[in-house]
Amino acid sequence: FSAFVQEVADAAASADSTTVVHDIPKFVSTAKNDDGKPLSESLNDAILAIRENLQVDSVTLLPSSSSSSSNSLLAGYVHGRASPTATCGTSASLVEVE
Repeated sequence: FSAFVQEVADAAASADSTTVVHDIPKFVSTAKNDDGKPLSESLNDAILAIRENLQVDSVTLLPSSSSSSSNSLLAGYVHGRASPTATCGTSASLVEVE
């Protein structure tokens, strides 16, 4: 599951969109992960692996609030990670430093 979430985040970051992905079904069917696999296939794999009904409901990009985004950094912290390489946990926060 956490690998699929990371794939969605990576695909959204490289998508041609401003801040919100408006057509979620189209995004999931056309976007690909780093290996070139469609997100729809990754979603099906995640559903089969954890035996839960998963759906991508919304995707929102968080642009920098700085007018010169090259001088800012958006970083995240995840508390209670499932594993050292996992991007999911019990709580999380994002911080922008300029």
